[in-house]
Amino acid sequence: MLRRLDDALADLIELARPFAPRRSDHRASPLGAFDEEALPRAAPVVDVEFADVTVVLPGGRVAVDGATGAFRAGRVTAILGPSGAGKSTLLDLVVGRVPAAGAAVAGGVALNGLAPRDVSPALVGAVPQDEHSLLGWLTVRELVRFYAAIRERRERVPAGESRAAAARRRERRVALVLRELGLYGERDAYVGVAGDARRRGLSGGQRKRASVAVELVADPSVLVLDEPTSGLDASTADAVLLALKNAAARGVCVAAVLHQPSARMWRSVDDAIIFAAAGRVAYVGAAAAAAAAF
Repeated sequence: MLRRLDDALADLIELARPFAPRRSDHRASPLGAFDEEALPRAAPVVDVEFADVTVVLPGGRVAVDGATGAFRAGRVTAILGPSGAGKSTLLDLVVGRVPAAGAAVAGGVALNGLAPRDVSPALVGAVPQDEHSLLGWLTVRELVRFYAAIRERRERVPAGESRAAAARRRERRVALVLRELGLYGERDAYVGVAGDARRRGLSGGQRKRASVAVELVADPSVLVLDEPTSGLDASTADAVLLALKNAAARGVCVAAVLHQPSARMWRSVDDAIIFAAAGRVAYVGAAAAAAAAF
């Protein structure tokens, strides 16, 4: 672990050079079959269950009101509902975050029967709504490569693997994830800094996909995403959902807050949790049966 951390930090220091434009390769790169060594099946397989979860924020507003449901391994669960209905708050609880200072939380959230605080953070990936935490002085490939190295779990490294072989395996993983998210053509473009015209780098949609990439490449067992398709055009949003569907096919437990998903996106979703106003859950079940429930 310490050696991998040292290697990753050395890579980061080497890459911390002045920001300057770099020509990007925009040629399309076809998706390839997933490499079982580079992107293995999720292990351990993790289910997320929550029962009678209620969250009351300071001031008395109920953010989540008695929510009960589950996110299952190997499936994509969509979380829908109006703004302020508790969708993001529920995801915060899954990753062990306190929704707000002074919030009162009742009920339980469990990952394979364990409280989130008792689960290794390496098993859970989270993509927030904003992408401002990305390392803007790196290229897309360098960014994803860095996270692939620093977040790799020791138990997932093949026994006796050399440092060179590990680097090649991670590089395959990086390329696969970038291809699937439609970022391979931008692999040598700088990420840039959001809101800084001099260091603009990627577009907002590309930054969002880069945020998804750094979590997918980390090989999580659970992946939660807060509006990963918002602001994307239809074809790009479809590509993101396909990437999540492929992650689920490897056994990853995927849950994503979606805003106005298209019919095509909906076909990539297995289950749905639909919030009504004031944090109440109106539907839990198969996505295909959701329309008939209303």
